Amino acid sequence: MLFQEGNIISNGNTIGSQGAAGSLTFSTTTTTATDVYGIHNFTSNAWTSNNNTVGGISATNLGASGTIQLIGMRAFTGSAATWSATGNTVGGNVGTSIQLNATGTASLVAGMFTSNAPAQLTSNTIRNLISNIGTGTSGGASVIGINITAATPNHTLSQNTISNLTNTNATAASVVTGIQFTGSTANTVERNFIYSLAVASNSATAEVNGIRVAGGTTVYRNNMIAIGAFIGNAIGAAASNGGTTGVNGINEFLGTNSFFHNSVYIGGSPSAGTGASFAFNGSQTVNTRSFRDNIFWNARSNAGATGSHYAIKINGTAPNPAGLTLNNNLYFANGTGAVFGFFNSLDVANIGAWRTAVGQDSGSFESNPQFVDPTNATPDLHLHPSNPTVAEGNGVDVGVLNDFDGQTRSGLTPVDIGADAGNFVGIDLAGPNITYTALGNTTQTTDRTLVVTLTDVSGVATGGLAPRIYYRKNADAYVSQACTLATGSVTNGTWNCPIGYAGVGGVVTTDLISYFVVAQDIAGNLTSNPAGAIATDVNTVGTPPASPNSYRIAPAFSGTIPVGSGQTYLSLTNAGGLFEALNNGVATGNIVVDITSDLLAETGTHPLNRITEEGVGNYTLSIRPIGAARAISGSFNGALIRFAGANRITVDGSVGGLGTDRSLTITNTSVTTPSVVLFGSIGTTPITDGTLRNTIITNGVNTSSAVVISDGTIVGNAGRFANIVIRNNEVRRAFVGVFATGGTTPQGGTNLTYEQNTINSAGADAIRIIGLYMQGVNGATVSQNTVGNIDKANDETDVGIWLASGTINATVSRNTISGIGYTGANGFAPVGINLTPGAASSNLVITGNRVSDISTNGGAQVRGIALSGASSDLPIEKNDVQGIINTNPGTFGAYGIDVSGGNNVLVSNNFVSNVSFNMSGGGAFSTQFGVFGIRIGAGTGHRIYNNSVNLSGALPGTANSALLSAAFCVVGTTSTGLDVRDNIFANNITGGTTSIAHVPVFLPSGGTAAMNLTWNNNAYFFGTDAARQGVGQAGTTAGTNFFTTLPALAAYSSILSGAGTNDNASQASTAAVPFISATDLHLQPGSPLSTAGVPLAGVTTDIDNETRSATTPSIGADELPVGILAITPSPVDFTNVVVGATSAAQAATLSNSGAAPLTISALSAASAPFAQVGGTCSALPITINPGSNCTITYTFSPAALGSASQTISVTSNGTGATSFDLTGIGAGGPVDQSDQLGLRSGHGGPVQCQSDRHAEQHG
Repeated sequence: MLFQEGNIISNGNTIGSQGAAGSLTFSTTTTTATDVYGIHNFTSNAWTSNNNTVGGISATNLGASGTIQLIGMRAFTGSAATWSATGNTVGGNVGTSIQLNATGTASLVAGMFTSNAPAQLTSNTIRNLISNIGTGTSGGASVIGINITAATPNHTLSQNTISNLTNTNATAASVVTGIQFTGSTANTVERNFIYSLAVASNSATAEVNGIRVAGGTTVYRNNMIAIGAFIGNAIGAAASNGGTTGVNGINEFLGTNSFFHNSVYIGGSPSAGTGASFAFNGSQTVNTRSFRDNIFWNARSNAGATGSHYAIKINGTAPNPAGLTLNNNLYFANGTGAVFGFFNSLDVANIGAWRTAVGQDSGSFESNPQFVDPTNATPDLHLHPSNPTVAEGNGVDVGVLNDFDGQTRSGLTPVDIGADAGNFVGIDLAGPNITYTALGNTTQTTDRTLVVTLTDVSGVATGGLAPRIYYRKNADAYVSQACTLATGSVTNGTWNCPIGYAGVGGVVTTDLISYFVVAQDIAGNLTSNPAGAIATDVNTVGTPPASPNSYRIAPAFSGTIPVGSGQTYLSLTNAGGLFEALNNGVATGNIVVDITSDLLAETGTHPLNRITEEGVGNYTLSIRPIGAARAISGSFNGALIRFAGANRITVDGSVGGLGTDRSLTITNTSVTTPSVVLFGSIGTTPITDGTLRNTIITNGVNTSSAVVISDGTIVGNAGRFANIVIRNNEVRRAFVGVFATGGTTPQGGTNLTYEQNTINSAGADAIRIIGLYMQGVNGATVSQNTVGNIDKANDETDVGIWLASGTINATVSRNTISGIGYTGANGFAPVGINLTPGAASSNLVITGNRVSDISTNGGAQVRGIALSGASSDLPIEKNDVQGIINTNPGTFGAYGIDVSGGNNVLVSNNFVSNVSFNMSGGGAFSTQFGVFGIRIGAGTGHRIYNNSVNLSGALPGTANSALLSAAFCVVGTTSTGLDVRDNIFANNITGGTTSIAHVPVFLPSGGTAAMNLTWNNNAYFFGTDAARQGVGQAGTTAGTNFFTTLPALAAYSSILSGAGTNDNASQASTAAVPFISATDLHLQPGSPLSTAGVPLAGVTTDIDNETRSATTPSIGADELPVGILAITPSPVDFTNVVVGATSAAQAATLSNSGAAPLTISALSAASAPFAQVGGTCSALPITINPGSNCTITYTFSPAALGSASQTISVTSNGTGATSFDLTGIGAGGPVDQSDQLGLRSGHGGPVQCQSDRHAEQHG
């Protein structure tokens, strides 16, 4: 199965057979590399693939150097598009289910593979993969169960079962690996079961690996690995510091890794060879790595071979290798040729010698872990329920909640070592577990009490052997006092351990108090915290720990502290600098640090830790330049300025902290994993209320991030933080300009602000891959930043702003992203704003951003704004997206706005223009490889309102066939419930030969009323080349469903709605587009579209935040201001006018109450008995400015008795009144008969009035 377009859901498919080999066969003799796939997703979108079965596939290439890649399932999707796969079975139940027979040494077989997609692979079964060839290593190994080589974050591999992977070549340097893993950050590999991996080779460079780690920041926990039983030769070379060959349960070559609670068993009886085997093989020396609570058992036993078989190997040349944490593990090596460990090019015989060699591991054990049945055909590495084992209850809690089976560890015997947890029979070989919060510095000279928690399987000793605290002043001898049980029991209790200063002769400021706690259990096992004490019992300590805990009777700090030349403190981070002083001191008030000179020799030696406080607390610390602009620089392999759990810290680069000038430059000149500023949390305690503003940040190289918000111990791992503000900084030369990670869910970060930063330096100071990045943040503001000029040369997916997994309740507004590109020819393309929150209710708001000049020469789709994965009910509005260009001559796609996930997304009031690609390759009549202004790739219920899209110009490149472009595109019929109204979709692109469609709109073919599509009141503009330019296209079959007229489009779009009335109020035209220019999509004044829309819920303003008409809004993103005509009075009433007479003139006043000039172009003529006699409106056309008016005067000359009226129609380019009335009454004249009736005044008789009837008879 091959997928090339759309957001794919492929569930429940059967490829081949699970019960027979060779049900699908492929054979060739070509010398060209060939790929064979069960299921291959080649789209750029998210992929869900559940409960599929792939098996019974045989691929053969016996040609000279014939190379085949045979892969069960592959996601070759976009690097921001998640691959979710659950319950799939790759490989049937016969041993040769997926079989490769080839001659090319680069051939490989893999069960599941991605080189770019963030992968969520859960509960899959990969089995019975076999190859005869292949000498590749790492991600190119000959046989791999799950192969992840994607340098993207947030991979999860969980509960997968991988078994029976085999290479049958007898001499090749073959590599067979269960899980090959490379990722970026925040990855988890857990609860996987890997067994029965084999090679037939005798090569000294062959490898078999349960898990092989090649990079990334990853937690490996609760995995079970049992291999070696079917490997007849001692493959690989003898042990060496950096060697990776041989049989390896876990092979850690690179990465920032944490290995917790894994169970590894190496078995088998090799009959020949000298190669070594390792339950754990660690060959790296640089990165941070931690090994806790693991079981590493190597039971491999020579039966003719002469190799050595190690429980563990760590690379290093001196105790405490850089970045290493090693403790609380269980080791066992017990076969012929068994050796405990290998370190510093030497065999290490036992755990005692091992602790001395590595300088760690005091809480680990050397003993048989008592697995249930590690040699079974399906090995069982659970702990034996009835055989006593030191693994039971002797581990430590490192935050792993569940075990291999999903059981909650806290509900069982805490804490069991290895992947399995339960209530088993334990052996108490461990002393009490001692934990406490270390005491901080203090200004006080009174006695203190350390509160300690002690747990032990058999119980802590009491009485004369009760726990004790040992302490001393400065370099004096230790004294001790007994601790007392305060709460709880001897198996789990809280103890008070007093430090009495009288015992050390009292204390004064600057005294250093060092201390440690010792405790023993009723079995006699003794431990100390810190580790390293050598004692007969708690009362007789011969050797204290080498590094006891300590605190100082410290000086107090508050107020203003100058740092610089001639000051008490000459540096921030150096020995003797301010950070060291503050770490050893106590804050008693707010602190202001004034940088009085350049600090050009910072060493980065000391971070600023959480400051001990006395008094009311919650003090602030501000760092600012004073007097003039200042520079801070130095070389440190890490973050030069590190805030390690320090709260309420502000670095303000304006002089005196009073403005917005960027007058503080901070530079790390190191070229080895440098960063400049780190806000890092320590443990599970968040770092809060940190601000970096008004600075210029320059990193040493562009291979690591400049500003980092993360864990403070393992930089780049998920941290915990709140209220961190990065504002008005210029960031230069970094892999990621500003990087923050709070994990995924639950989010470790809250209330993060990136605002008004400039990240657009060019040349050597350019950002390499991402301007602003965050993941695992609940509540974020990304506003008014300028991001651009990201390095274009590297094979990477560059992104301006990226809101990654677990980012919710965030607003991205008024940012400018430009100048992001890729000039290579491989499968990479940048994204302006990338939204991959992975949360259904992400509550993101994307508004008012300008995204331009986003280009690629690579074989992938370039996108301006992209949304993928689960994310619903969010607006993408009022953005201006232009210049989205794909120059690859292979004709790959370009999308202005791409919605390929979520539901109920509102896309409104956006400008999209100048989206294009190189047409030379042709073959792009496709919703993946085409050009689209707005593209709906997946999801339901989206509302597409009031957008203006303009595609125009000649396509570059050589004219070719099969090209598709559309201002608006709906990829598939599964996108139901769309509402598309009040948009301007214009496409005047030209270019191509045959099978071309350059159209305003694209709809999927085969749609029915089930799509429930609302589609109306849109304006379509297209070209006059009827062979290539039409109003619409349905489906990706060129020449079919190509609509050249609006009625033809309406006929099809109406099929997609039960009402059948779509497009009955839309417009279509081949006239010039109504915009100011090709990229300024404001409407031209007087456009007929200004009042042609319908009011839509949620769209009350336009792209410029101007209020829309509540009755006749404009179509498109721009609400064109119009004049509003009001006419007073209406009617113009002349009342009674005597027949035959002419009234006095009366005026109708025409006023403009709108925001734009109003042009009166026509008035209907007045006719008798009314006449227009003048006024200031009489010379038409006439323009009335806002707030102004003109008049028209009329007279009334009735020729008959009774009422008369007339309607005067007014034609204008505005809204409001369209007519007014003229009314009047013709009446009789006055009758004078006083002489006849003797009623004239002065005749003395009474005055009588004639009746109306009589008057009518006389008049």
